[in-house]
Amino acid sequence: FRCRVCGAQTKLQCHHIRQRAKGGTDKLSNLMTLCDLCHDRHHKEGLKLPKQKSSFYMSAAHVQQGKHYLQAKLSRIAPLRTTFGYITSHFRNNAGIEKSHVNDAVIIADKQASPLDRQIQTKHVQSRKRSLHEATARKGRKTPNRTQKRNNKNVFTLKGFNRWDTVQYKGRVGFISGFTGSSSCYIVDIKGNYIKNPMRTYKQVDLREISLICKNQTIISQ
Repeated sequence: FRCRVCGAQTKLQCHHIRQRAKGGTDKLSNLMTLCDLCHDRHHKEGLKLPKQKSSFYMSAAHVQQGKHYLQAKLSRIAPLRTTFGYITSHFRNNAGIEKSHVNDAVIIADKQASPLDRQIQTKHVQSRKRSLHEATARKGRKTPNRTQKRNNKNVFTLKGFNRWDTVQYKGRVGFISGFTGSSSCYIVDIKGNYIKNPMRTYKQVDLREISLICKNQTIISQ
């Protein structure tokens, strides 16, 4: 144990956050370890103490209040069976699955579930770019850019494909991160690595060489 103010480990005393004279209890949630100096300064000089983590679970109480109502509503739609935490824990431990809300839901749905080595990674993406065009004209222009022409960057769809569509290219699955020119795109995996033709140095992929797997909005998974 350490003093919650200065971190000292000697001459520790037990401080009641709410005084017993005012209804405070000896529960751990109402106790705090302080060294004798900090304890003295708190009562005599009003030394400010760190906030104690709340041990009240009001949100859990709200969930419990609506539990029976929800069960009654669901039972009218389909057959409903309830279970208990110790039962879920038993089957989860037997399967060697870690404790989590998601894993509990899996075990409740299928008591014979087993852990898999595969993982599904999910990522949130922007469906549209913030910039509408390139700030400067593309390099290599042979004539002066007197009309201040800019290259459009906010191309959301091209030839039936949209940004972040899941596509297949040369046996690999990826996502369209953007378009270039009139018939090409860039394809990346879930980690942002480009998928391209290994026989070419550039990253652009012809839209005629890819096949659509599914449409996505702002969530991609792989």
